[in-house]
Order: sequence, then structure tokens, then C-alpha cells
Amino acid sequence: MKLGEFKVRISTKVIAGCSLTWLLAGCEAPLNLEAVRAQQAQSIQRIDFYQSMAANENELIAVGNNGLVIASSDGEMWERQTLPDAASLLKVDACPSGDFIALSFNNNLWLKSSGDNQWQSVAIPTSEQLMDVTCAPDGSWWVAGSFSTIMHSDDNGANWETFSLQEDTIITNIAFLNDTDAVASAEYGMILTSTDGGQNWDLTGYLPDEFYPHGMHFTSLETGWVSGLNGYIYATQDGGESWVKESVDTAVPVYQLVSANDQLLGLGENTTVLRRNDDGSWHTIVSPSAPVYLRAAVTSADGVTHIAGGRGVYLALTSSMTGSQE
Repeated sequence: MKLGEFKVRISTKVIAGCSLTWLLAGCEAPLNLEAVRAQQAQSIQRIDFYQSMAANENELIAVGNNGLVIASSDGEMWERQTLPDAASLLKVDACPSGDFIALSFNNNLWLKSSGDNQWQSVAIPTSEQLMDVTCAPDGSWWVAGSFSTIMHSDDNGANWETFSLQEDTIITNIAFLNDTDAVASAEYGMILTSTDGGQNWDLTGYLPDEFYPHGMHFTSLETGWVSGLNGYIYATQDGGESWVKESVDTAVPVYQLVSANDQLLGLGENTTVLRRNDDGSWHTIVSPSAPVYLRAAVTSADGVTHIAGGRGVYLALTSSMTGSQE
């Protein structure tokens, strides 16, 4: 029997033995729900749609739809938890302190302190739709979203400061490279950078043809990559002033770019995983196998890259697979 299926067993003798009253009310036979209950008891289920993963020294966290959180200390055994407001979680990040922060679609920031299994909700005072969250090297919280909005808090959400370019565009990614340098990508192909720890942001470049950036990975203010639909991955060496479309051996959407064992991976539709080669080309290392996306990933201290996506898909790639070159 496949997971999630159940059989309805109705004996002809039962039907024949029903009285007229029972027939009018409906004659029911017991259902065999053992497979359903077994599936519901699993930490990872087919109803799960994971969006993001993060890790500290002791724990791996993945978040997704309807307030879903799964946690593991070893990548083998996972514990399942649903946050109380049931809003979908868009992003999770690990702070230098060991705390985790997560952003939900209803503009709440969730905090899980190091060593604590409980999550505390902090409302973010904005009417803009927030799309990304990150923890800066100094421990401050940063969120970004619609109307080119970037907000941050230095006191665990008690107070927030807001920056905006006053442009009607959605910031899709924000990342800190070090204490001073930060990068963000936005709708219409905008690239924003900061050199003062996020206090000020400048529009420093545009992607070709107003390309919508789904994934973003920068190693410095000058060098970075963005990915999106049709298997397009663009690279820049000058902070976004100019871009080169790199060779990719697939046309599936690439939703996320992540670093794993000194290599750059792309996560895409149909459970596709790409690796960037030294010559700038991208090669498929996990071929399409199901019509579901991959979007969340993190590499643990043992070199294993944990990847998750739609319908409960979860992969664990060893360092030999993600780190080797052909």
C-alpha cells in the first residue's frame, strides 16, 4: 500500500444485512487508516513545502508552509513543530549567538533562542510585504520586501529603523558579506549594496532585461551570481554594472544559489541540483526525478548538504558529490 492511501472494505454480507433504517441513514464499514496515521506520524510529510534551511553548531532547522518547522541535531532524526499562527514561513537564518530567526508571510519575526525549543513571535511594524530575513554579523535583525523596504532592529525587535529607495519594487534577497558590506537584489533586476553595515544603501546595478532574481549569492561586493526562470544564471565581477549569462545544462527555473564545500550549487524545479564548474559552466548533479521544486539548503559541519523542497522532498548530498569537479 502506498503512503497516504487507505482501503475501504465493504462486505456484500454487511450490505445485505442492513435494515431499511440503516440504508436510509447510510451503512458504513470501518476504514483502515493505519497507513494514514503512519504517514501523519512522520516528521517529514508529503504535504510539506519547505522554503528555507539554516544551521548552527548544534542544530539544523527547515521551515515551510503553515508554520512548519523541523529540527535535527544530526540530519537523520527530525522533530516536527507547527508554530501557532499557522502562517507560512519564508526564510530562516542562524545568528552568531546561536539563535534562529524566521520570517512568516504575515510579517512576524520568530525567534528561537539557543538551546530552547520554543519560538517567540515579534510583530514587525510595517504594511509592506516582507520577503527575506537575515541576521547580520553583529546580531542585528534585517528584513526586506515590497516598496524597496529594508528594516532592521538592534534590540531583538523592540525598535525598528526603516530604509526605502521609494521605488515600487520588491526586494527578494538580502545578505551580509561581513561587518560592513551587504548586498540585496530586487524586482526589475535591481542590485543594491551597502558599505556601512546597512545604514545606507545604493542602487549599484541592473540585471539584463529587468531579470527577476529568485536566487542570489555574492562572495564580495564585486563578485556575485543571480538565478531565475528558464535556467538563467548571471554572473558579475563589477558589483552589478555588467553581467554575463553563464552556460547551464538545463532550462528549469533555478530558485536558490547556495555555497556547499567551496562550491556553488543551484537548486531548481523538478528536484534539479546544479554545480558550478571552474570554467563558469553549470552541470546537473541531481537529475530531475519529480515535478517538485528544491529551494532550501544548508551544509552541516560534517560536509553533508541538506536540501529540501516541495511535497516533503529531502536530499542529503555528501561532500564528495557537491565538492568534486568533473
